[in-house]
Amino acid sequence: MLFIFLQKILVLLTFLSFSFFIIGCSNQPIEEKKINVVFRFDDPSALSSTETEIKIIDAFREHNASITFGVIPFICAGDVKVTTPCNVVPLGPKKGKLLKKAVKEGVLDIALHGYSHQTIDTKEKREFRGLDYNSQLEKLTKGKKQLEKMIGVSPTTFVPPWNQYDSNTLKALEVLGFSTLSAAISRKAAYNSKLNFLPFTADFLELHDAVQEARTSKNKQPLIVVLLHAYDFIEADAQRGIFSFRDFNNHLDWLKSQTDIRILSIAQVIKEIKDLSGKRLQLANKNHTLEIMLPSFLKESKLLYQESPHVGKTILKIILLYLIITVIGILFSYFVGCLVFRKFTNIMTICVYGITIITIVIILYAIKDLYLHYKELVGISIFIGFAIGSWKCLIMRKKI
Repeated sequence: MLFIFLQKILVLLTFLSFSFFIIGCSNQPIEEKKINVVFRFDDPSALSSTETEIKIIDAFREHNASITFGVIPFICAGDVKVTTPCNVVPLGPKKGKLLKKAVKEGVLDIALHGYSHQTIDTKEKREFRGLDYNSQLEKLTKGKKQLEKMIGVSPTTFVPPWNQYDSNTLKALEVLGFSTLSAAISRKAAYNSKLNFLPFTADFLELHDAVQEARTSKNKQPLIVVLLHAYDFIEADAQRGIFSFRDFNNHLDWLKSQTDIRILSIAQVIKEIKDLSGKRLQLANKNHTLEIMLPSFLKESKLLYQESPHVGKTILKIILLYLIITVIGILFSYFVGCLVFRKFTNIMTICVYGITIITIVIILYAIKDLYLHYKELVGISIFIGFAIGSWKCLIMRKKI
């Protein structure tokens, strides 16, 4: 009986491992494709560092490339993370002239980044989501008109502060003639929205990994959107900065030297890439949520905005991974139980009940917030395997 049981387990384990091998071998390089890299720099305003913005604009000018600035039209003069009323400082002629010049040169693409960037909720930072339609429409209208007045361009891309928006935001954007919304990949979109959705996918330090991922992906037009803030630069913020302007320029040098890479602004991407619909974002969002349950090396696309996310494939990976882990747990506990405790049935009984109780406790603790990370699922799968294997061993011992 022991031999037959082990045979069944090993056959199942072999089948699962082979299935994983087949799935994992699907990402192969595709020849003759262009990798699209978009840089989005958030928070330029009347109070932001002009020196930092000039350095960034100069860097893209020197590399004959374009970047999108998410500009705040009426920045809150106080703490944007509190809800107490504050005076707003409108974008003025001096900053407007700087940005306008770069736009005319083709170096800069302007997006509207909220109204004042002040939150309406201290717990969950958001400026727009949750507001009624008329309030959102009013803020967006005033913000758009201010950028038109100071910079001389009508923004068609909206970048919601803290990546938070809702159906009223989408409706107001469509009414005002916006074409694109750029937030986080984890945010949802309406399938029937006419807007384009272009979420950021990576930070600056992930850029090299993102390019490598793009080169081996099945995406015909790999899309990487890099999010930047002034505080990312050491020269602008010594405490929070993670790279220097020299590092930044070196990365731009490297990107421009790669024949399969092109640097585009959001506006340029909208003209080059067709499918940026709400449906694509919804699928990417579902896949992103599911891939939280997988370790990094099994995620299909960590740093790209996928063209057609394979949600079914991700679900299959999750099922296979945790079946394999459970089977390993069954084998381990079965061998330990049958070999170590074969003459001590009473001790084995106590251990089996103890493992079962621990397994139930772990499951209840892991699912308390309905957010299962892969490490939690690994623990659950192992202990379920331990429980099944130990029970199987105990039942067999009592039959003998």
